[in-house]
Amino acid sequence: MAAGTFKIFNHAKHKLCTAKINLSAGPFRLALFTSASRLQGTATALPLSTYASCSGEVASAVGYVPGGETLSTPTFTTTSAKLWKFDASDHVFTAVTSAIADIKYAAIYLSAASAGGRHLLTYVTLTGTKFTLAINNTLTIQFPAGGIFTLL
Repeated sequence: MAAGTFKIFNHAKHKLCTAKINLSAGPFRLALFTSASRLQGTATALPLSTYASCSGEVASAVGYVPGGETLSTPTFTTTSAKLWKFDASDHVFTAVTSAIADIKYAAIYLSAASAGGRHLLTYVTLTGTKFTLAINNTLTIQFPAGGIFTLL
């Protein structure tokens, strides 16, 4: 599934400027959320600050654990004198022996030992309506060719 446009959380912009989020250091995690999560509208989503402030993560299933999965090869590189790009390898979730139900959004956050350090970075609406990943099927989140997001 090609991911749409990622939106950067308002607090993440400040945390990037104050080095609470270091795009070169990570690690970052990708979590899946339901249609009932606080990510359902920019008015409720953009003010969120930490992973704990997001409600409505998809239920635990064999193939998905709360908190999501670590992003593979996250990079923060310059593509020109003024443009910086945050990107990672496309990510695959597999419903092993139970379905992963009610998927609609995905969010990337900084992984940390303490809940207060799990800063939200960006999120995306995966589809217009919720869907269920059936047993033995995979969901590949294909990040945009130009990167998850860019900074000018």
